[in-house]
Amino acid sequence: MGSPVNARAQGVPSSLPPRPRADDRADCPVAFDRPELLNAALAGAPVLVWAADRDGILLLAEGGGSLLAGISSETAEGRAIGEVFHEIPALPGHFRQALDGEPSAGMAEVGSDLVMDCWTSPLRGPAGEVAAVVGVAVDASARHAAQRQLLAEWRKTEELLQSRDQDRRLIAYEIHDGLIQEAMAAQMRLQALLLSDQVPSGPVRQELEVVLGLVRSTVDEARQFIAGLRPPGLEEHGLVEAVRRLIAGQPPGGPTVELQVSGRLARLEPLLETAIYRIVQEALTNVRRHSRSDRAEVRIARLGDRVEIEVRDWGVGFDPDCVDNERFGLKGIRQRALALRGWAQIEGVPGKGTRVLVNLPLAEASQDTSLSNDRRIE
Repeated sequence: MGSPVNARAQGVPSSLPPRPRADDRADCPVAFDRPELLNAALAGAPVLVWAADRDGILLLAEGGGSLLAGISSETAEGRAIGEVFHEIPALPGHFRQALDGEPSAGMAEVGSDLVMDCWTSPLRGPAGEVAAVVGVAVDASARHAAQRQLLAEWRKTEELLQSRDQDRRLIAYEIHDGLIQEAMAAQMRLQALLLSDQVPSGPVRQELEVVLGLVRSTVDEARQFIAGLRPPGLEEHGLVEAVRRLIAGQPPGGPTVELQVSGRLARLEPLLETAIYRIVQEALTNVRRHSRSDRAEVRIARLGDRVEIEVRDWGVGFDPDCVDNERFGLKGIRQRALALRGWAQIEGVPGKGTRVLVNLPLAEASQDTSLSNDRRIE
């Protein structure tokens, strides 16, 4: 093994205040020195601690993590880092980066079953030069396996959401191109008939006018049903214009709603646009029904690779502890956010209003249409 290195890790004091020894404490019947305690802790932990000189010769390789990687301290120390850690190809690169004075971190896969999170840092000598490199690798296999499982579940959820959204659009198209067109044709023929001289005033004309009213009502209800299946204007004009139309179409007598948009919000993936629209729609419905506020605000902002939606009012508010978590409006907002790998925060203060804040990963329509390709687990 190489000669000892008199150095200190970057950013760590070269000397530490003395600590009381175990044999100085009356309540500890067995005396251990610090190296023994450290070696015992490392031997039982899924952690590899290593150090190498500037030539890449290992000065130290200790820990349960080293055994997981098929390495023991007896066979590692005194050998080249690339030779010992040949199954961890990222590690020599981290070593070279640390030699240049830059700490680094990253993930390394060892075979098919072991995933390790690795950190390296330069070890500086008395004059500030990089004298050696120290590193830590932690077995993160269980965490990464859980993340992969969670990612798979998210992808299944996204596929279900996409399938449901596609079904909704198909149903909307069928109603528009079938039922509504036929009903509008009947409406136009009835109108033309009543405008002609073929139907004199009397019971028959009155009955036809009733039928015309029913047909008009059918057309209106069908259009409202389509709007429920697929937000109006969303496909043609995009999210921002659709939300503007939603606000403009709020029933009279409700609060005045202000829309604020910040950041570049080009066309987003259809599933994401629909989710944001529905979140705003549900939040505004709650404002109108429950807040008794005379004003509300909708804010949609792009924040880097995420989009944030905020809907707030200054009405009566509510006590979150007194609201059923299964209440469909709030539950729907939370579920939509979680399904798209985001989060939703709903705040209410009695007498001071309500705030709905949703944060979602961004997926633009110009990219791959699969949300799974745009939302990665960090």
